[in-house]
Amino acid sequence: MFKMIPISVLVGINILAIAAKPTQETPFDTLVNRLTKNFYGMHCMSEVIIEVDAAAGDFAYDLELCEDPYTVDDYKDILDTKDTINRITDRLLTVNELDCDNHQYLPDWNGSTIPTPECLKKFKKHLSKMDYVVSETITEIETAAENNICALMAMGKYIVKLNNFTTYLQVCGELAEIFGK
Repeated sequence: MFKMIPISVLVGINILAIAAKPTQETPFDTLVNRLTKNFYGMHCMSEVIIEVDAAAGDFAYDLELCEDPYTVDDYKDILDTKDTINRITDRLLTVNELDCDNHQYLPDWNGSTIPTPECLKKFKKHLSKMDYVVSETITEIETAAENNICALMAMGKYIVKLNNFTTYLQVCGELAEIFGK
Protein backbone atom coordinates (compact mmCIF):
# COMPACT_ATOMS: atom_id res chain seq x y z
CA MET A 1 0.00 0.00 0.00
CA PHE A 2 2.86 2.39 0.80
CA LYS A 3 4.26 2.15 -2.75
CA MET A 4 0.88 3.09 -4.21
CA ILE A 5 0.88 6.56 -2.64
CA PRO A 6 4.02 7.85 -4.38
CA ILE A 7 2.94 6.36 -7.71
CA SER A 8 -0.53 7.90 -7.52
CA VAL A 9 0.96 11.25 -6.52
CA LEU A 10 3.38 11.04 -9.44
CA VAL A 11 0.49 10.35 -11.80
CA GLY A 12 -1.31 13.40 -10.39
CA ILE A 13 1.81 15.52 -10.84
CA ASN A 14 2.13 14.43 -14.46
CA ILE A 15 -1.52 15.23 -15.12
CA LEU A 16 -1.02 18.72 -13.70
CA ALA A 17 2.15 19.19 -15.73
CA ILE A 18 0.47 18.10 -18.95
CA ALA A 19 -2.49 20.38 -18.26
CA ALA A 20 -0.14 23.34 -17.75
CA LYS A 21 1.48 22.95 -21.16
CA PRO A 22 0.21 25.17 -23.95
CA THR A 23 -2.31 23.58 -26.27
CA GLN A 24 -0.64 24.79 -29.43
CA GLU A 25 3.05 24.16 -29.91
CA THR A 26 4.88 27.16 -31.33
CA PRO A 27 8.66 27.26 -31.89
CA PHE A 28 10.54 29.15 -29.20
CA ASP A 29 12.04 31.72 -31.60
CA THR A 30 8.62 32.62 -32.97
CA LEU A 31 7.29 33.13 -29.46
CA VAL A 32 10.26 35.29 -28.49
CA ASN A 33 10.01 37.36 -31.67
CA ARG A 34 6.35 38.07 -30.92
CA LEU A 35 6.94 39.17 -27.34
CA THR A 36 9.95 41.34 -28.15
CA LYS A 37 8.09 43.49 -30.67
CA ASN A 38 7.72 46.15 -28.00
CA PHE A 39 8.26 46.97 -24.35
CA TYR A 40 4.81 45.63 -23.36
CA GLY A 41 5.86 42.08 -24.20
CA MET A 42 9.30 42.48 -22.67
CA HIS A 43 7.88 43.87 -19.44
CA CYS A 44 5.43 40.97 -19.30
CA MET A 45 8.26 38.48 -19.78
CA SER A 46 10.35 40.16 -17.10
CA GLU A 47 7.52 39.55 -14.64
CA VAL A 48 7.39 35.89 -15.71
CA ILE A 49 11.14 35.51 -15.20
CA ILE A 50 10.72 36.79 -11.65
CA GLU A 51 8.07 34.09 -11.08
CA VAL A 52 10.39 31.35 -12.39
CA ASP A 53 13.14 32.64 -10.11
CA ALA A 54 10.76 32.62 -7.13
CA ALA A 55 9.60 29.07 -8.00
CA ALA A 56 13.22 27.88 -7.89
CA GLY A 57 13.64 29.40 -4.44
CA ASP A 58 10.33 27.95 -3.27
CA PHE A 59 11.40 24.49 -4.45
CA ALA A 60 14.64 24.66 -2.49
CA TYR A 61 12.75 25.80 0.61
CA ASP A 62 10.08 23.11 0.20
CA LEU A 63 12.75 20.40 0.05
CA GLU A 64 14.40 21.76 3.18
CA LEU A 65 11.06 21.41 4.99
CA CYS A 66 10.87 17.69 4.23
CA GLU A 67 11.55 15.65 7.37
CA ASP A 68 13.98 13.27 5.68
CA PRO A 69 17.49 14.68 6.24
CA TYR A 70 18.71 13.26 2.92
CA THR A 71 16.01 14.84 0.75
CA VAL A 72 18.08 17.87 -0.21
CA ASP A 73 21.05 15.63 -1.13
CA ASP A 74 18.82 13.31 -3.17
CA TYR A 75 17.69 16.16 -5.43
CA LYS A 76 20.95 18.13 -5.59
CA ASP A 77 21.03 18.14 -9.42
CA ILE A 78 17.63 19.82 -9.57
CA LEU A 79 18.58 22.24 -6.81
CA ASP A 80 21.77 23.22 -8.62
CA THR A 81 19.71 24.78 -11.41
CA LYS A 82 18.36 27.30 -8.87
CA ASP A 83 21.63 29.25 -8.91
CA THR A 84 21.68 29.24 -12.70
CA ILE A 85 18.10 30.49 -12.81
CA ASN A 86 19.02 33.24 -10.33
CA ARG A 87 21.96 34.39 -12.49
CA ILE A 88 19.95 34.39 -15.70
CA THR A 89 17.10 36.25 -14.00
CA ASP A 90 19.49 38.94 -12.80
CA ARG A 91 21.01 39.31 -16.27
CA LEU A 92 17.64 39.44 -18.01
CA LEU A 93 16.31 42.10 -15.67
CA THR A 94 19.53 44.11 -16.04
CA VAL A 95 19.37 43.91 -19.84
CA ASN A 96 15.70 44.89 -19.82
CA GLU A 97 16.25 47.95 -17.65
CA LEU A 98 19.76 49.13 -18.54
CA ASP A 99 20.46 47.96 -22.08
CA CYS A 100 16.88 48.26 -23.32
CA ASP A 101 15.99 51.29 -21.18
CA ASN A 102 12.66 49.64 -20.41
CA HIS A 103 11.81 51.42 -17.15
CA GLN A 104 8.11 50.57 -17.00
CA TYR A 105 7.60 52.36 -13.70
CA LEU A 106 8.56 55.82 -14.96
CA PRO A 107 5.70 58.21 -15.79
CA ASP A 108 6.77 58.70 -19.43
CA TRP A 109 7.11 54.95 -20.16
CA ASN A 110 5.69 53.92 -23.52
CA GLY A 111 5.05 50.19 -23.80
CA SER A 112 4.69 50.34 -27.57
CA THR A 113 8.34 51.43 -27.92
CA ILE A 114 10.24 49.11 -30.25
CA PRO A 115 13.47 47.80 -28.69
CA THR A 116 16.83 48.46 -30.36
CA PRO A 117 18.60 45.61 -32.19
CA GLU A 118 21.36 45.49 -29.54
CA CYS A 119 18.74 45.28 -26.77
CA LEU A 120 16.93 42.48 -28.57
CA LYS A 121 20.10 40.51 -29.16
CA LYS A 122 21.01 40.52 -25.46
CA PHE A 123 17.46 39.93 -24.22
CA LYS A 124 16.86 37.02 -26.59
CA LYS A 125 20.23 35.47 -25.70
CA HIS A 126 19.43 35.36 -21.99
CA LEU A 127 15.82 34.33 -22.58
CA SER A 128 17.10 31.42 -24.67
CA LYS A 129 19.39 30.40 -21.80
CA MET A 130 16.44 30.52 -19.41
CA ASP A 131 14.39 28.34 -21.76
CA TYR A 132 17.22 25.81 -21.87
CA VAL A 133 17.60 25.69 -18.07
CA VAL A 134 13.82 25.41 -17.59
CA SER A 135 13.67 22.53 -20.11
CA GLU A 136 16.61 20.74 -18.49
CA THR A 137 15.11 21.17 -15.02
CA ILE A 138 11.79 19.76 -16.19
CA THR A 139 13.61 16.73 -17.64
CA GLU A 140 15.51 16.22 -14.38
CA ILE A 141 12.30 16.38 -12.36
CA GLU A 142 10.53 13.93 -14.67
CA THR A 143 13.37 11.40 -14.28
CA ALA A 144 13.97 11.95 -10.54
CA ALA A 145 13.71 9.10 -8.09
CA GLU A 146 10.53 8.64 -6.07
CA ASN A 147 12.14 8.77 -2.64
CA ASN A 148 9.44 10.38 -0.55
CA ILE A 149 6.05 12.01 -0.78
CA CYS A 150 7.27 15.38 0.48
CA ALA A 151 9.84 15.67 -2.32
CA LEU A 152 7.29 14.52 -4.89
CA MET A 153 4.90 17.26 -3.81
CA ALA A 154 7.67 19.88 -3.98
CA MET A 155 8.64 18.71 -7.47
CA GLY A 156 5.00 18.73 -8.54
CA LYS A 157 4.56 22.38 -7.57
CA TYR A 158 7.84 23.30 -9.25
CA ILE A 159 7.20 21.51 -12.54
CA VAL A 160 3.79 23.15 -12.92
CA LYS A 161 5.38 26.59 -12.52
CA LEU A 162 8.18 25.70 -14.93
CA ASN A 163 5.71 24.45 -17.53
CA ASN A 164 3.94 27.80 -17.25
CA PHE A 165 7.09 29.47 -18.65
CA THR A 166 6.21 28.44 -22.22
CA THR A 167 2.56 29.34 -21.73
CA TYR A 168 3.56 32.80 -20.57
CA LEU A 169 5.82 33.23 -23.61
CA GLN A 170 2.64 32.91 -25.66
CA VAL A 171 0.64 35.23 -23.40
CA CYS A 172 3.35 37.93 -23.44
CA GLY A 173 3.54 37.69 -27.23
CA GLU A 174 -0.22 38.20 -27.47
CA LEU A 175 0.00 41.14 -25.07
CA ALA A 176 2.72 42.74 -27.21
CA GLU A 177 0.56 42.38 -30.30
CA ILE A 178 -2.65 43.66 -28.70
CA PHE A 179 -1.24 46.67 -26.92
CA GLY A 180 1.52 47.47 -29.40
CA LYS A 181 -0.88 48.76 -32.02
